[in-house]
Amino acid sequence: RLQGDWSSDVCSSDLSGYTQGAGGSPAWALSGGTIDAAAGLTLNGPFNWSGGVITGSGGLTTTGTTTVSGTAILVDKVWNNSGTLTLASSGAVGLGGAGSVATTFNNLSGGVVNDGSLSGAPFVSQITALNKSWSNAGTFNKQAGSQTTQSDGGIPFSNSGTFNINSGTWQLSANGTDSGTYNLASGAELGLLSGTRTFNPAAAVNGDRKSTRLNSRHLVTR
Repeated sequence: RLQGDWSSDVCSSDLSGYTQGAGGSPAWALSGGTIDAAAGLTLNGPFNWSGGVITGSGGLTTTGTTTVSGTAILVDKVWNNSGTLTLASSGAVGLGGAGSVATTFNNLSGGVVNDGSLSGAPFVSQITALNKSWSNAGTFNKQAGSQTTQSDGGIPFSNSGTFNINSGTWQLSANGTDSGTYNLASGAELGLLSGTRTFNPAAAVNGDRKSTRLNSRHLVTR
């Protein structure tokens, strides 16, 4: 259903090439159904994603305020965020598809992700982990009140930005490259559990050394 300030809950809609107004008008809400945007979808303002699927070969671009308050499913699509994405307590992003097309979330430089999710993996693969990945080139905040122990979902994750672990534990459990910074608050932990992590010279981990657990079998430094 598309109504009022553009909301959808049960329909399948072709909004290929749609661009939300620069001031974020009309506001968007997606609570179910499927949006197919083969030529891309650009959302510049308020977007509340509480359920449903966004698919199609064109990219999804968010530059304003996005709130994920349920299970948001991205299928065969690349999502580039340069705005502020809030993962609410019940929020998580599922990277779906059969793996023949890349499904990727990228938090670009200048983008912010505020993670308050109670999910153990706020970004997780669905159906298969093949051809799924996510990255942070902006700022990622694991906030107080989020699930105590969270992970990258077992899918490739790379960090070239700033990753703030403000509470609890973040576990890296898949391949990836690090050239950014991990900042650990007092009592917070970063765990390297599995996969191959490549730490480039610019990479840094700031915090109590006791809070960094290097359990990975494959750790590469350059």
